Amino acid sequence: MKIDQFIGPFTSNLVLNRRNVTYLQIGIEHPHSIPLTEIEEEDGHIQWPLVVGINKGQDQPQHDFVITEEDTLELELKHELVTVTIYENKNPYLIVNVAYEDAN
Repeated sequence: MKIDQFIGPFTSNLVLNRRNVTYLQIGIEHPHSIPLTEIEEEDGHIQWPLVVGINKGQDQPQHDFVITEEDTLELELKHELVTVTIYENKNPYLIVNVAYEDAN
């Protein structure tokens, strides 16, 4: 298993598309997140601060994620192409760790 680490601030989304590899796991560290008690309500609904969106392949839908309390998000994958949409692209503390292996 091999690991890549990307550290903010980000100037664009991450497109993980190394040739002949399978992405196994993604971990996102988001220190200094907003405490749940400080998240604002709008029209009676909580407005969660979206941190990242992850698309696990070209034909897959994107899923958006909020990272609170523990300040980490870990997902298991098994895809050749992963797109990570960074909503907090100016956050210098955001870290994305990606584990992958050779596809053969």
